[in-house]
Amino acid sequence: MTPPEIKLNRNINSFLILGTEIDLKDFTVSDNFDKDLKDKVIVEGEVDINKEGIYEVVYKVEDSSHNETKVVSTINVQKEDTDGIPILMYHWFYDDEVTKKPNNELYLSKSNFIEQMDYLVKNNYYFPTWDELEDYIDGKINLPKKSIIITADDGDPTYYKIAVPIMNARNIPSTSFVISKNPSWKNYKNQEGVSMESHTHTLHVRSCTNNSQNGKAMCLTYDEILQDLKKSLEYVENKECMAYPFGHYNNTFVKAVKDAGIHMALTTNGGRVKK
Repeated sequence: MTPPEIKLNRNINSFLILGTEIDLKDFTVSDNFDKDLKDKVIVEGEVDINKEGIYEVVYKVEDSSHNETKVVSTINVQKEDTDGIPILMYHWFYDDEVTKKPNNELYLSKSNFIEQMDYLVKNNYYFPTWDELEDYIDGKINLPKKSIIITADDGDPTYYKIAVPIMNARNIPSTSFVISKNPSWKNYKNQEGVSMESHTHTLHVRSCTNNSQNGKAMCLTYDEILQDLKKSLEYVENKECMAYPFGHYNNTFVKAVKDAGIHMALTTNGGRVKK
C-alpha cells in the first residue's frame, strides 16, 4: 500500500529570518485512496519567529486505508546575513585513530573534522542549498547570518568513507566536486547526504605552460572546454554548481560554464559569497 505524500512548500530543513511570518500549513497532500487529506494532517510543534533557534515541526496523516505518513522538518530562525556566505573546501581525510597523517597538508584528521562539524551544529548553523545561494546572490532572498556550505574537491574515497558518515550523523548536507573521468567516485554516486557536481572531466591537470595559471583549461579553446564540461555533465548530471580545477579560470572558461548550463562556479579565492 502506498502511504499519503506530504509535500512541504519549503525545504524539509529550512530557515526563517528573525521576525518574519511563516505559514506552517503551507503544504500539499496526495493519496491514492483519498483525494483531499489536508484537513486531516496533524501539525505538531511551534515556531517562535522572534527567538533564534532551531524548531522542529512534525506533520502526520493517515488515510482511510490506515496508511500513515510522518514528515519531520526543522526551521532555523536567525538574524539575516550581512557579511556574506562562507563555503568550506575540503579534499582528503585520514583516521587519526589508526594511522599517521599523510605527508600532504590537504589531509584533515577525522577527529579534527568531527570537532569542526560539532561546532557548526552546536552553534545552529544553517546549510543553504545551491538554489538558495543562487537566489541570495541574485538578491531574491536573504539567508541566515550563520549560514555555511560544505564542499570537498576531487571525489576522493576518504571523503565518502570518513567525512560523509560524520556529516550524515549530524544532518549536514555537502557537495562533492568530482573529476568525472575518475572511476572511484561512481561507487558513491547515490550516497545519502551528498550532492555530486562537476570538477570537469579531464581538465584537472597542471599542463598549461604559457600562462601564469597552469590549469589545463587555461591553454584550451572555448569549444574544447565546453566539450569537456558537457562530457562531465553526462556523468554527474547536476548543473547547480561546478568547481574550477585549481581555482584557475578566465573569460573563456566562464563563458563555457554558462553555455554548458551550469548555474554557478567556485574558485579557490578566499572570502565570502556576497550579493
